[in-house]
Amino acid sequence: MERILAIDFETANSSRASACAIGYALIENGMITASGSYLINPQTHFDNMNIKVHHIHPQDVSGQPDFPSIWKAHIAPLLTPTTYLLAHNAAFDISVLRASCDRYGLSYPQHQYFCTYNMMRSLETRDSYRLNDICATLAIELNHHDAGSDAIACAQVYQHLLNRHRIHTAQQLVYRAGYCFGELKANTYQPHSKQKRR
Repeated sequence: MERILAIDFETANSSRASACAIGYALIENGMITASGSYLINPQTHFDNMNIKVHHIHPQDVSGQPDFPSIWKAHIAPLLTPTTYLLAHNAAFDISVLRASCDRYGLSYPQHQYFCTYNMMRSLETRDSYRLNDICATLAIELNHHDAGSDAIACAQVYQHLLNRHRIHTAQQLVYRAGYCFGELKANTYQPHSKQKRR
């Protein structure tokens, strides 16, 4: 059974280690079977620019658990050894995950990951590859920059890619798009990148 966990982070400021919300959507055999979101106490300051984007204020996260507590209690249990991680603009979300683990002395979750932004850019010609613009053209409901809504939308974009291009698995999709999976290891990572030409 293929298992993919789409994730989305929001941050309190420009630091990748300032996650203030995480959303997730679990995809099993192409179907979304679970989803949710959690506010995170980033234990740092909020920038007004970030607040204007996601509308999360310091008082909203006061008393909320920190990143390690949320990750260990709610996200890590969703991951099996073969679960893929997925995000729209994974370069951002995976860097937030890595920076958050670094900040709290946690080992990286050891999983392969890929990106719907990169998949869409490789396989479809569009005016914009921003999540909100893709969702508008595909009639996917989205409350943009709400972490839970963004994660579900990312999962639905993945479903669209499978259906539109008659692909059945993440491995087939990543290969068709000309990419290699990124990979998180205990204390390092391999970027999600284009396949090297031989």
